[in-house]
Amino acid sequence: YEVPEELGRKEAEFSFEGGTEKEKLYSFLSNVLAESELNEIIFQDFEITGNKVKGRGVQVKQELVDTLVKGITYYRFDLKKTGGGYEATVVVDI
Repeated sequence: YEVPEELGRKEAEFSFEGGTEKEKLYSFLSNVLAESELNEIIFQDFEITGNKVKGRGVQVKQELVDTLVKGITYYRFDLKKTGGGYEATVVVDI
């Protein structure tokens, strides 16, 4: 996806925690949401090393977004290992 120059590129760095893969995913998603709101960024891709994340995306003002995700919930949150990797079920509050 090519980003129009007028939007401007932006980066953010953060980390996540967790003992299990499921806990790590929940923490990662919660931090993506927090960083997105704090830095007014819509992430496009991530570079993950251990529990450190460098995310890149475009800058966007929150008032220009129609629907904002308020939080990641544990309701029906699940992570299953499959033959090809993992499959996740994630429900968000809007």
